[in-house]
Amino acid sequence: IGTTNPGSFKLYVNGSAYATGSWSSSDLRWKENVVTLNNPLNKLSRLRGVEFDWKRSEFKDNNFPEGRQIGLIAQELEKEFPELVIIDGQGYKAVAYDRFTAVLLEAIKAQQEEIEVLKQVQNDMQKEIEFLKKLKLLEQ
Repeated sequence: IGTTNPGSFKLYVNGSAYATGSWSSSDLRWKENVVTLNNPLNKLSRLRGVEFDWKRSEFKDNNFPEGRQIGLIAQELEKEFPELVIIDGQGYKAVAYDRFTAVLLEAIKAQQEEIEVLKQVQNDMQKEIEFLKKLKLLEQ
């Protein structure tokens, strides 16, 4: 849609697209070799969320939207999560932002595990402080 050269894609929209709903195939019965993402926090820490402007005047045929945008740089994401980057027939890279949510989910879970450990350490330290206070009172 909007292009004469869709490359190898069955649907290529040159410009903005809108949908009132969307679904992505995800049934376990279609998948094999399933493993949980490893070290998502470490990988995410090496990425940048960026603000940018499209080079609209240089790439007029791409129908990029006007105004300030927020996103990722495909080349940077590719180093950490190559599964989330595709390359079109002209060598330009695109990001599968919808699948990035799985990375964020696992990162949140890893972060929550760290928080729980720190809470336990804090509780243990508080108990030790209370114990030391009681000892000091007994000595007086």
